[in-house]
Amino acid sequence: TQIKLSKDINISISLPVSRSFSHPKADLNALFRVLSIDNVLLLFTALLTDRKILLTSKFYALPCVVGHALEAILYPLKYQFEFLPVLPFSWIENFNCTRSFMIGINTSFVNIEDVNLPLGMFIADLDNNKVKLPSTVPSLPESLHNP
Repeated sequence: TQIKLSKDINISISLPVSRSFSHPKADLNALFRVLSIDNVLLLFTALLTDRKILLTSKFYALPCVVGHALEAILYPLKYQFEFLPVLPFSWIENFNCTRSFMIGINTSFVNIEDVNLPLGMFIADLDNNKVKLPSTVPSLPESLHNP
């Protein structure tokens, strides 16, 4: 997949040639269209460190597409926790599970700021390319930032 970030910057991402990899729902192009590289890296770090992630959008399909793409970039690792592409918003306040999860919700009719969410959650606003961080944020090793 070729992604044009700016006039001068293009990145290329490709999945390994392997018959063991099968993720037909992964659209990496969509992931990088709605989120910056910095925000993708924040969510990637959250996945690697088993954190709770909430994907929000006014479009029902977007959290699903982005969630599958995030799962795909973990390859060869596999996301082991709950992934609910679209959870009814009325259920989110009751979802205080101790395990990690990745949940998508539609925000067409409600303001996410007015909801009592579980602590320690990464909240990705896919419509506005924003990721709200919990108070403590894990970081990737410095060697991964500056190879």
